[in-house]
Amino acid sequence: MSGKQGDFSQGKVSSLILRLGLPIVLAELVHVLYNIVDRMYIGHMGDTGTDALTGLGVCFPLITLIGAFANLCSTGGATLSTIARGEGDDARAERILSTAFTFLLLVGGFLTVTLFATAPLTLKVLGGDEVSLPYALDYFRIYVVGTIPVLISLGMNAFINSQGFPRIGMVTVILGAALNIVLDPLFIYALDMGVRGAALATVLSQSASAFWVLRFLCGKRPPVRLRRLRLDLPLLRSVMALGVTGFTFKITNSITQAIVNMVLKAWGGPLSSLYIGAMSLIYSMREIMSLPINGVTSGGQSVMSYNYGAKQYRRVSEGIRFVLLGGLVINTFMW
Repeated sequence: MSGKQGDFSQGKVSSLILRLGLPIVLAELVHVLYNIVDRMYIGHMGDTGTDALTGLGVCFPLITLIGAFANLCSTGGATLSTIARGEGDDARAERILSTAFTFLLLVGGFLTVTLFATAPLTLKVLGGDEVSLPYALDYFRIYVVGTIPVLISLGMNAFINSQGFPRIGMVTVILGAALNIVLDPLFIYALDMGVRGAALATVLSQSASAFWVLRFLCGKRPPVRLRRLRLDLPLLRSVMALGVTGFTFKITNSITQAIVNMVLKAWGGPLSSLYIGAMSLIYSMREIMSLPINGVTSGGQSVMSYNYGAKQYRRVSEGIRFVLLGGLVINTFMW
């Protein structure tokens, strides 16, 4: 990189992508591992562990749905902001950052109220029965209270990575993961809170990550800072137009999980709850499988966006080729 922080128009494209991507992979790996630890603690809650794990599986489609809105802003907002930085228009990049953050707050408030109110009916439709539904409700109603911190930590962390601070972005995830691993046994076992303790540990951990993100983005180090709330509608339309692809991937993933749960509930017979719980473990394995390619594409997104704004189209093409080849090799290896 050149002297300007986050200037991706200098240096070898593949090296820049890996420099950004590797910390993202490490952070995401820790994130997935702490989710697995979460499920391990829940699954070993004595005689109720299996039913509690099934209740968590019932919540998965809605948890994925929340993540989809974070993806909408992180993909669309961070990309547009990086393009603007490549053009040398930091003022526009800052407006995009503020608009994306304000939109996340509004969406987070709407999702919190709506999902909390409709949770009993929604979770029942998504596969909850008389045994697993109480656990699903206990977990989700606490988890959904932390929707705004979840959206901030997931959606705004991309603005840190895209400005050339992947290690700061990595700390965002590791901070939440480490805190969650410590709080899980305390709340679940020591305080005998069960799945409610697991949900509370997750909310507190995500809140700590959200505070870290806001503290950094509002500080003096990043070239583009979060200074105030604003909702620039033309910019918001651009953010949503560019982020709709990643949003759609997440939404269809949520729908797929919901359909699988409903089919298992309808046709799984006496073991339907056990099957839904097993699927929650399979989702964890699938997340691990997708980690390496997510890191490469995230790093490539920042590098290519900056060079696109700087009109360095040859470097954009280099980035596309590297991500395409790297993705092919990584996915073949993981498969």
